[in-house]
Amino acid sequence: MYEEHIRRVAYHANLHWPEVWLWYSGVWKHQAGTLKDVVGELDECVLVMEHDTPLTGEIPWDILVEHLYTETAHLIRLHYDKTIHLPRVSDERQAPGT
Repeated sequence: MYEEHIRRVAYHANLHWPEVWLWYSGVWKHQAGTLKDVVGELDECVLVMEHDTPLTGEIPWDILVEHLYTETAHLIRLHYDKTIHLPRVSDERQAPGT
């Protein structure tokens, strides 16, 4: 039953989303374990999403990608609920005391 679902998702993605790359390991590794396997295969920017976490509002993709390509950022994390994730800066040179 699960394998049939994966087959249908892959078929739909190939037909409707040619820019989407599906990775199916064949074994359960949880999201973090599977992502760890995939990262070594990538040489482009990648958007990782969970199925139940929507992207909402205006997102400045061009600015985000520029930060990744110029290596002023190696990871950008988007949160859908700003009330539980307070902003933080990991580079103290940019924002002392925060």
